[in-house]
Amino acid sequence: MDIIVPGVFNHPTEGADIRKPSTSGYIFFNSWMHSNGVAHKDWYLHIDQIPAPNRPSYVVRVSDFYTDNGFTAYLIKAVRKNALEVSASLIVVGAALGFLMKRRMGNPKAA
Repeated sequence: MDIIVPGVFNHPTEGADIRKPSTSGYIFFNSWMHSNGVAHKDWYLHIDQIPAPNRPSYVVRVSDFYTDNGFTAYLIKAVRKNALEVSASLIVVGAALGFLMKRRMGNPKAA
């Protein structure tokens, strides 16, 4: 089962069952799931977790490592801005590699 969430998703720790609020921290996931996505559409924003030294961490806080001004964010924005050019370039490179591979496979004497 795949869950698609907009933005950065702080996923549960490995081995945690997302359906159990006691192990995942997502208190509204079950009501969202049982309502077929009608109730609690923002379930992923509500984590029942108070940071404390004696309390276990329920989620991997991906958002703590993601910065909107970082190099990765710059690359993502650049690809979005130039999506047509990037996709055209990938098509051209793929076609050229396909042509070269076909040519090489068709000519057994070339090595």
